[in-house]
Amino acid sequence: MSSANERSTTTAPPRAGATGASAVDTAETSSRSPRPAPRRLLGHLPLAAVLLLQAVMGLRLGNSAFQDEALYLYYGHLALDSWLHGAETYGNPAAWFTGAPQLYPVLAAVLDGVGGLELARLFSTLCMLSATIAVYRTANTLFARPGEVRVGVFAALVFAVSGPVLVLTRFATFDAPSYAAVAWALAIGVRVARGERERDRWWAALVGGLLALAVLLKYASAIDAPFVLLAIAASTLDDPARRWRGLRTSLVAGSTALAVLALSALTWARPLLEGVVDSTILRQSLAPETTAQLLGRVVGDAGPVIALGLLGGLLLLRRRPALGAVLLVASVAAPLYQVHTGESVSLHKTVVLGLVFAAPLAGHLCVVLVERWWGTPLVAVALLGSLLHGASVSERIFTSWPDTTPLARALTPIVEAAPGVRIAGENPEPLQYALREQTLPLQWVATYPGAFEYQGLSDLPAFERALADRYLGVVFLDGASEIGRQLEPRMAGLGYTRTAVVRTPDGGHEWGIWQPSGDPAG
Repeated sequence: MSSANERSTTTAPPRAGATGASAVDTAETSSRSPRPAPRRLLGHLPLAAVLLLQAVMGLRLGNSAFQDEALYLYYGHLALDSWLHGAETYGNPAAWFTGAPQLYPVLAAVLDGVGGLELARLFSTLCMLSATIAVYRTANTLFARPGEVRVGVFAALVFAVSGPVLVLTRFATFDAPSYAAVAWALAIGVRVARGERERDRWWAALVGGLLALAVLLKYASAIDAPFVLLAIAASTLDDPARRWRGLRTSLVAGSTALAVLALSALTWARPLLEGVVDSTILRQSLAPETTAQLLGRVVGDAGPVIALGLLGGLLLLRRRPALGAVLLVASVAAPLYQVHTGESVSLHKTVVLGLVFAAPLAGHLCVVLVERWWGTPLVAVALLGSLLHGASVSERIFTSWPDTTPLARALTPIVEAAPGVRIAGENPEPLQYALREQTLPLQWVATYPGAFEYQGLSDLPAFERALADRYLGVVFLDGASEIGRQLEPRMAGLGYTRTAVVRTPDGGHEWGIWQPSGDPAG
């Protein structure tokens, strides 16, 4: 076998099927002569096609604001009003947000103010398209022959059409920008480690800055940071000439990330520390499930991509064991940690933290297979299956919450006719966001456990007393919470009349609107 230095200067094409050994593993170590502009443009067409496919498959998804989207947008507007107009703040989102409330929610509120929910979602679309480009760059840097892009195209395609990625492509939460920052930290880091750039320390510092940004945007992204740094270091262990460059890049990036996070914790982010602990580290499961159920969710949401990535990682272990081991573990670390906690909420989003590492491995596997006559049909079937699976999963997830648009329309005349009326309901955040111009934060009451207290009581007893006192002017119930299910059969006895039944456009979900008897205006 040729040494690393010999491989970096050879111009002879590698033998067919050598992708898993020396050929694919020489990425960024061979000198590349500049390609003519038309050829470079043609080389980008496959990636452009992947991005177009991702955009089309993502933009086809439609629904009203999800609870998390509404929550971040609503509190972003409150923060903007406080900063710009000195308006009174409500609550303490820093104590329970799972990301810095000063960052994404404020940016999303600005976008929402300009172009509504669609513009906020478009920002997520751009972030996830950017993440796909980063995956493409990572795969090519780690595994491609000089001048080839097949590994990157396969990796980008597998990543782009996965169900969880498509959902985040259309989801206005901090997940998309946070995960894009992780993906670019990995892409730039391995590029710097395996390249020959001058002033590489500045690029390494940028990697650290991106990791810190990812963590501040979403605290749970911190689980990926060590794997990004390990992957950067491991990416050059097969090349003695660049081995220390990879380690140095990783150390500089890690030191920069720690410095940014420490400086933030000592200054503007100090109030967030309690929230980091309560909302992420010591978080109690909101919707606990068994390990078997959660593993089934992971496989059901992203099984094809994970399987391709794991097979690619096992293949890579033969020739580059350190890099293969890091990428393999990183592919499953985030989802398995959440499975360990027993939490089912947002598991499909956590899976994407692993796909950033699994997709390049899947691309590596695909290129190895297509270089064998029998492998091309297998790859075609796998990619088609991944696409169909991703389309189905993304549609299922994006339609898993009811369209609250009809309910918002039904509540609008009620709150306009009775300014200041107190409104109680199950999962009220989408309505609170939709009616933010007509209502104030203190008017809203949720049925979550521990969310409502009245005259020294809490939860169901508090609601019963408040309803008996006609403290609540309008209540909407759909049986989504335990308290709501217990309240609904008692509403008439507590002096309330169901004044309307509101159904989603597909007729699959309905709410009852209750108001004090004899007082339909609330």
